[in-house]
Amino acid sequence: MITKKRRLIISTMSIFLLIIGIVSALVVSGSNGTYKAESELIKAIVIFNEDTYGTQNESYILEKFEVIKKRNLSRILAVSCELPGELLERIREHIGVSYVEVDQIVSAFDGPAQASSQVTPTGISRINANEGTSNSGAGVKVAVIDTGIDYLHPDLEHNYKGGYDFVNDDSLPMDDNGHGTHVAGTIAAEDNGFGVVGVAPGAELYGVKVLNDEGSGWNSDVIAGILWAADNDMDVANLSLGVEGNSRAMQQAIEDATKAGVTVVVAAGNDNEDASNYIPANYEETITVSAIADFDGEPGGLSPQSYGFGRQKIEVADDAFASFSNYGSAVDLAAPGVNILSTWPGGLYETISGTSMASPHVAGAAALYIASRSDNPPTPYEVAEALIQDATPQTNPGGFSDDPDNYAEPLLNVKTTLTPTATPTTTPTPGSGGGGTSSGIIVGVIAAVVIVAVIAFLVFRSRKGKGQENDIV
Repeated sequence: MITKKRRLIISTMSIFLLIIGIVSALVVSGSNGTYKAESELIKAIVIFNEDTYGTQNESYILEKFEVIKKRNLSRILAVSCELPGELLERIREHIGVSYVEVDQIVSAFDGPAQASSQVTPTGISRINANEGTSNSGAGVKVAVIDTGIDYLHPDLEHNYKGGYDFVNDDSLPMDDNGHGTHVAGTIAAEDNGFGVVGVAPGAELYGVKVLNDEGSGWNSDVIAGILWAADNDMDVANLSLGVEGNSRAMQQAIEDATKAGVTVVVAAGNDNEDASNYIPANYEETITVSAIADFDGEPGGLSPQSYGFGRQKIEVADDAFASFSNYGSAVDLAAPGVNILSTWPGGLYETISGTSMASPHVAGAAALYIASRSDNPPTPYEVAEALIQDATPQTNPGGFSDDPDNYAEPLLNVKTTLTPTATPTTTPTPGSGGGGTSSGIIVGVIAAVVIVAVIAFLVFRSRKGKGQENDIV
């Protein structure tokens, strides 16, 4: 018979064993399954290995490290997400993960708006846009990756064709800041007899909203916007935005978009520093644009004038490098970026300054060049080469002064770029002489056959003499 004392002992031991079992289960769960973290969530971009993305292994990793996925960035095998900060280093070490970077804030490059009664943008005149040509950029798709576009603006509504809002995750990228609408007007404001006219007034505009009403946003949303441009067959993408530092994910996205045929034009930045320290300005695949001051739409002549930038009043000479503009070897072209008049939300027009205002001049010029070669569409590399080669050198009468470095990027000149030139009927192979192409091919084929025969003989002989010995390639 079980005594009362023995019942008490058995009950106590049972409770003790139950507690041990629960604790053991929690320990096992923590070691084999999800890491339990109490730290604050951080925004990040996780890039997976090719054999992991889109598989059950990806789902396992996301669950294991408590990752809250925001969106897929499938073209670069990545997701934007939130995860516990204390698990950041652990997920970076996982064999299925290529790399992880903390998401960062990207901002528009501009100064506050100033009202203006001016009608004709001097920047359009300064780069000789729409001069002596009927080319309007018709049919060329341009993505404005920015704060959105006021697609109801009377100077933009007919050229606006669609887009996406990555800030609010919908298909209505309405601009609640003004920056993107201003950029869009410089690129493709309509030639309709009122308001302003853009560099390529017939181009198709697509609003890709990645920055919020304060002109800033997450790098992961910018990356999503770049990949959207590639997915939707854009010809040109303008990014008048950036941040100091680096992002492998952004660079990978721009590389992907460029391979997909998107000419990516970006602003150099407004900190009067080396643009190579800023992204996306520093990436080789982009056309990076610095800013100059031009007050009359013509080269030379005017005395120094002042303009507003932020809360400052800055005085600068006409046809001079803008004092705020970033510079350096990363910069490819210069364009007007001071006191630029363009469209503004609500059917208005405003004058603002920044490399953000210089970049869309080049994006519009890229659209014109692509439209002029519609029978044989140029690659992004060919577009960049044409715009740079045909630009006006700084030292020419039509150039500009006060560039602070030894890298003399030329000034955009649309008229020169669009001037028809003789096109060769055949494209010679780089490094080859005039008519030796056929003989060169024959010699190459013969050499290849001989090499293959020699390798085959050596492999046969080696295997015959060494039996089962492994081949090392």
